[in-house]
Amino acid sequence: MYLLYLLIFKIKNYIKKGWENNSWGYHGDDGHSFCFSGTGKAYGPTFTTKDTIGCCINFMDMTVFYTKNGVNLGIAFRDIKNDSLYYPAIGLRTPGEVVEANFG
Repeated sequence: MYLLYLLIFKIKNYIKKGWENNSWGYHGDDGHSFCFSGTGKAYGPTFTTKDTIGCCINFMDMTVFYTKNGVNLGIAFRDIKNDSLYYPAIGLRTPGEVVEANFG
């Protein structure tokens, strides 16, 4: 299992991850999860400045889940492929937005 923790310092608007093919996203403005589509589904709470968001891939059961401020929000995506390479991405739109990432 890989963990990605993000601390959002300042956020105004951002690019929508999960709308593109082969991408997943959890959007802070509405709390929806997106998987290869511009149409999201209700998933978790919204998030904003000072929230810590974690993205976790469990390769044992092939699922993805997110955390907000250390609280597991439940499984967002199932049946992910284990034969692909995965790269973390954070979408930001406005100059001056700041994100701190911890990949360890």
